[in-house]
Amino acid sequence: MAPHESPDDAPTAAKRSEAWPPMTHGVRRHELERAIRGLTESSGVIIYGPAGIGKSHLVDQLRVAAEATTPSHRILRFWGDDVEGPAFVADIDASIEQPHDRSEASGNSNSNRRGHEYEYEHGTGTRPIIIVEDLDLLPVAAAARVIALARDARVHLIGTIRQTVRREPPRWHALWKDGIVERIDLEPFNLLQTDEFVTDTLEGLSSAELARWAWALTGGNPRALHDLVDRARLAGNIVCREGVWLPVSVPEPGRPLRALVEERMAGLDEPTRDTVELIALGGSIPVDVVLSLTGAHPLDSAIASGLIGMSTGGPARRAVVEFANPVHASIVRAAVPPGRSRRLFEQLTDACDIAGAVDTDPGHFVDVALWSINVGATFDAGALLTAARCAEGLRRFDETITLTTRVLEDRDATIADRVDALVARGRSRRFLGNTQAAIVDLDEAIDLAHTEGDRSAAVFHRLLDATVERAHIDQFGHGDEMAARSRVTDLADEIPSDGDFDPIRHRLLADRALRLAYLGEFDEAAKIAASPEMMANVSAAIQAELVFTTLIAEVLKDPSPDALGAVEVVAAGLRAQDPAPPWALQFVTSVELVALLWRGDAAGAMQVIDAFETELSRSAFVDVAMWQIGRGLVEAALGRSEAALDDVRAGVARLELLDFSGWLVLGLTHRALLEAATGDVATASATLARARSLPARSSGIVSPYLRCCWARTEIAIGGDAAGIARSLIEGGQRQGMPLVEIWGWHTLGIAGDLDTSDETRERVRTLEDLIDSPLPRALARHVGALLDGDIDRTASATGEVMGMGYWIPPMNRSADKLTRRQLEIAGLAARGLTSRQIADQLCISRRTVETHLGNVFTALDVHNRAELAVVLAGTGRQA
Repeated sequence: MAPHESPDDAPTAAKRSEAWPPMTHGVRRHELERAIRGLTESSGVIIYGPAGIGKSHLVDQLRVAAEATTPSHRILRFWGDDVEGPAFVADIDASIEQPHDRSEASGNSNSNRRGHEYEYEHGTGTRPIIIVEDLDLLPVAAAARVIALARDARVHLIGTIRQTVRREPPRWHALWKDGIVERIDLEPFNLLQTDEFVTDTLEGLSSAELARWAWALTGGNPRALHDLVDRARLAGNIVCREGVWLPVSVPEPGRPLRALVEERMAGLDEPTRDTVELIALGGSIPVDVVLSLTGAHPLDSAIASGLIGMSTGGPARRAVVEFANPVHASIVRAAVPPGRSRRLFEQLTDACDIAGAVDTDPGHFVDVALWSINVGATFDAGALLTAARCAEGLRRFDETITLTTRVLEDRDATIADRVDALVARGRSRRFLGNTQAAIVDLDEAIDLAHTEGDRSAAVFHRLLDATVERAHIDQFGHGDEMAARSRVTDLADEIPSDGDFDPIRHRLLADRALRLAYLGEFDEAAKIAASPEMMANVSAAIQAELVFTTLIAEVLKDPSPDALGAVEVVAAGLRAQDPAPPWALQFVTSVELVALLWRGDAAGAMQVIDAFETELSRSAFVDVAMWQIGRGLVEAALGRSEAALDDVRAGVARLELLDFSGWLVLGLTHRALLEAATGDVATASATLARARSLPARSSGIVSPYLRCCWARTEIAIGGDAAGIARSLIEGGQRQGMPLVEIWGWHTLGIAGDLDTSDETRERVRTLEDLIDSPLPRALARHVGALLDGDIDRTASATGEVMGMGYWIPPMNRSADKLTRRQLEIAGLAARGLTSRQIADQLCISRRTVETHLGNVFTALDVHNRAELAVVLAGTGRQA
């Protein structure tokens, strides 16, 4: 997506004083962390991006972080458009040489006087922090002085440069090319960041529909989002129902924004205005298509106007042109008369090679189909269904719904077309989290397929599609495995024995193998999946899914590096498909996270999470919820318990909105565990009770892990975990899953209920030899140390396990006297971090860390970090 502009061109001073909503840790988090690194590891940071993208807000966040980290530094702030060269140079040189306090400064940020105004804070540091917004607007002499000071490392520089259609002065390029400063490029918010920003603005939870609606209207531009949400709330375009904000109508753009766009359009010549209107109607259009209709000069002029941008996208990686701000596009579209809109859409449709687009650029084919709907052109149901399948493969689920709805409105559509449309629409609604609407569509598709006069293979293929999707909702949405299995079995009984129906039987067998693997019946699932007949008669996508799922099952039996590596190879192959199967993105990412965490590589897991975040704009909303939970688990593995709990709570809240109780039990389980880890025992107890009341798997891939988490939470809240632990041991032995068995033995050990017989010791040693993955082996070593009563080994094993991010719950309450901050610092110290490392991670001073540790040692009656690790091993308290 091209960079987006601000929805208005307000004066700089007005933008300075505008109150932005607070941004949560997830919004601009990574940019802030990079900026902090740039400020500490080099001479500063320059933040680069278009107007309205949040540069000034990031500067404010960075300033707060700088003050917390280095409170002794002097901080000066300037604005490039207010600076007069000689006065600026004189003031900045004087301030560097002679520290003043704020009362002696020559100006402040609220002054109306032009020239050398700045904010100044007293400090004793030798390197001031100089903040200059709009560096590209500095006079030549002032710019040269700032560059010289940064190169000589006499100041820390925080600067912003506005990205415009003109090129910024090249003198700033050298700073980041030479490694003097870190450059941060700000992009529009993705779907998740939009959701968090809207939630903060409204101070209440946004629905899936509202987040996607706001993101589609603004392209993720922060200032446009802020303007849109404020106006929508005041005009009643969004409403709050039961604590959740929902969109009810599209707001009209504000008068200043309309005036701005009208003014820009009035300044264009007729060919350029025609080009801008064409792009406003068509959305993202290949450059070659626009050039064939308009020529080069009008397109260049349209881009120079600042309304239009260029980017490269789609599977074909074609250069496309689109509006820089979707709100601007909506204003232009609204001003185009209906008759002219129809003629422009017809020109677009005629200029496109529809047949070729299906194979070379399916996204463009989807666009053409949508244009045809807009102009009322004839587009048969079969072509619309093809476009809908392309949109679904590209994860453009909203457009899939639009296209399939158009098929259902066509009176000439056949029953077969209507069934296909209902299945595709139901599947897209499921991915978007609208489970009830998906159920209505799929049930109608099943009923409609049964009304067809013949019982041909084509009819059964449609019945199979609808039935499998409906079974997915039963099993993964509502946790009802028996209902899912019954649906598929009943359909299998209806299929004739004729050889023409063999492909349907193979697909049903594949579905059975997947469900058996999910339910833990691995041997039977693998027998079906590995049969040559199956591999020869199902599609490549189904083969990949079978191999992937059975590999996950094998990992539970043997979480060795080879098994994990095999999963990652298949995962990489699925991820490389463009477009990837709709189910693959979240599934692949989840398994990669498990593999990395079992290896104890939390930092690598965070890299996977960061990479996945960039793909969320293509994702279903349920993916966003699961991403938040996954990120929380990785945050916890890195010792960031508060951030972890925030993420998991946000993910659980969204799953509750989406009616995905099958996934909700997983989210609530993690939330209860993290609440217990942060000492909120009462809340953890209530959350755990709710998780265990939901439909849960009695066996299978997820259930052993869930029960292990439940047992650890039970220990933390003073409950009885021994029964759960013993069931894990028995299940692991019965199904040949050493990982599950070691979870059970470890749970018994930390619950203080281990049988210290020779038989137990021998079994644990055998498991340690069987398992070749770092985290499970560390758990086995921890159990062995507990069995032997060896304090030194227990302390070492505890530190190893906690260092891999595996939280050990408390066996007693001796650490309850610690504050939350003391507990957080003590946990990091027990994991082996130095005081400096803890200070850097928590953005506090080293002296503060050492003061807290001294109080911890006194409260727990320990004398060094080794004893602290032993005590925390007994209490299980980790930040």
